[in-house]
Amino acid sequence: MLGIAPLWDGAVQLADTAGDDPTTTDEIMRAAQHKRHDLLGQAKAVIFVFDGREGMTADDQRVLRSVRKSGLPFIMAATKCDNPAQAKAALADVEGMHDTIVAVSSIHKDGITDLQDLLQPYARPYHPQQFTNVVILGRQNAGKSTLFNALVGEDVSIVSAIAGTTRDILAHELTFGEEQIRLFDTAGMMKRSRAMQGLDRYATLRLEEVLVDADVVVLCIDGTEQVAAQDAKIAQKAIKSGAAVVLAVTKWDLVTDADAADHWHGALLARFHFAPWLPAVFVSSVTPLNLQPLQEQVAAAAEAHRFRIEQKALNLVVAEITAKRPRLRVVTKLTQSGSRPPTFTAKVNGSWNVYDKRQFVNLLRKTWDLVATPIVLREDLVRAQKRGR
Repeated sequence: MLGIAPLWDGAVQLADTAGDDPTTTDEIMRAAQHKRHDLLGQAKAVIFVFDGREGMTADDQRVLRSVRKSGLPFIMAATKCDNPAQAKAALADVEGMHDTIVAVSSIHKDGITDLQDLLQPYARPYHPQQFTNVVILGRQNAGKSTLFNALVGEDVSIVSAIAGTTRDILAHELTFGEEQIRLFDTAGMMKRSRAMQGLDRYATLRLEEVLVDADVVVLCIDGTEQVAAQDAKIAQKAIKSGAAVVLAVTKWDLVTDADAADHWHGALLARFHFAPWLPAVFVSSVTPLNLQPLQEQVAAAAEAHRFRIEQKALNLVVAEITAKRPRLRVVTKLTQSGSRPPTFTAKVNGSWNVYDKRQFVNLLRKTWDLVATPIVLREDLVRAQKRGR
């Protein structure tokens, strides 16, 4: 997992890696270790971490030898040193093994400042930017990580045919046109249940956390399968969170039916009947196919998601809408009360049904071409004053 760590002057990019196990036969662990080898080839320095409570084990010694062999400068960090006695014992255990050793407690933040000081020589200038958070969602094995890697331009995320390979959230910063993007790869969404345990439960909780801050969701749907009810449930969850949603029908290079696109358009409209305004892009991360149109669609969705309009222009639009539609004349005023997603408050003098409200929202969407984003419409009912007797 990659992340930016701000320091006193500039910042460093950190890469968290999987534990070392050269004897593993697990496909996912082997891929993770191959990825670690690639990251070492790009690194400027290494933080060698060992459990300060257990001390250096034979496995730690083996990993340390490989770090020395790489020729990279490194810092030794004894973790889980949650009190002074543990820190003292951990440092004594490795005394003389290296000239840069620090004891840390991630829980109590002890030693973190010392570690940051040691990382300062590797810092680069860093200017925080405002990013649009784009989260890739989908069912297990829907091609999320492959798409993530294709958009990033390198194999950041581990890809495997085994469903559920991705368990944690991966993030990468890039640009789509002029849009500054923070792109998140996520675990396949599963139905949350009380019986969910271990990594599955952790992955689901982490996914729900990142979804709260999502501006745009790219919902991956496997083009070699039928669009499923679970796909619709994921879209509903994303829309409920307030995010814009772009549908990405993946693995399109494996679809050979000449009429497949027409079939899929119909299937998408039927399955996502609650949100017919969701745009769809048919992509292949392997060929690649339509990655640029997908980026453009995401950028358009981000722009629509943060849409704002001046009150004067809003008044003109409402006047135009209500002049032609008598049933909508109950709306006497409309104000924009927020964005991300666009949120409006309508002053209503009279009654209107759910279909009238839906028509009103659709007309707002059409007027400003608000693609992909949900629109929130709140009501401020004008209540007639009771006459005195």
